[in-house]
Amino acid sequence: MFRRKKTERPVVLIVDHSAPSRAAAERILKESGYDVLTAVNGLHAAHLFRERCRDIDVVVVDMVLPHMDGIDTFLAIREIRSDVKVILTGSYEDRESVDRVLSFGFAGFAPKPFDPSALVGEVEQVIAA
Repeated sequence: MFRRKKTERPVVLIVDHSAPSRAAAERILKESGYDVLTAVNGLHAAHLFRERCRDIDVVVVDMVLPHMDGIDTFLAIREIRSDVKVILTGSYEDRESVDRVLSFGFAGFAPKPFDPSALVGEVEQVIAA
């Protein structure tokens, strides 16, 4: 298990190809006291995670990404560090679709568009688990 000192701010990696969504999530999480890294696609995320895996507490990954979808990105990141917690994001409207995707082992789900309290609450819940 990779852990930093408890006094340091938790680090969240946001993976989203949409600049507005990525910026919104980054702003919300920074305002809530998190350090944030961002990646524009799954390949970028895997590369960044490989370099910074000891620093990152949670990954927030969009389901729809260029080059690698959210599931492939999740699997690539978990190959690097199997204990990292990953939250899926997306615009799913029915619970059955969300449950099917979460069955891959995601730690949680944050719907888009982002509701600040829901996103922060999901990250807090995953970190506390």
